[in-house]
Amino acid sequence: MVPGELGPNSTIARANGWVVETLGSELVMLDPARDRYLRLNRTGGLIWVAMEEPATVAELAAGLAETEGIPRDLARRDVIAFVSNLIDHGAAEYRD
Repeated sequence: MVPGELGPNSTIARANGWVVETLGSELVMLDPARDRYLRLNRTGGLIWVAMEEPATVAELAAGLAETEGIPRDLARRDVIAFVSNLIDHGAAEYRD
């Protein structure tokens, strides 16, 4: 694994400062400091809720696989893609 690359043991945490509201089956996240927002679909919302406390990619993937009834390798790929985007947008932090 390349330094900074997300893997199963990478710990991910929510970034501070975001305002989050549920609208139907989606979460809407506002970053008032940067005046931008993100909209998460149901699956993204499930992962975000699971990130209430810092968690590893493997823990997040296991929870997603169980909740959605999908294979863990698919869940891991989805989690890595999702949290990578959250990190890029400043909504999550890589803690390794």
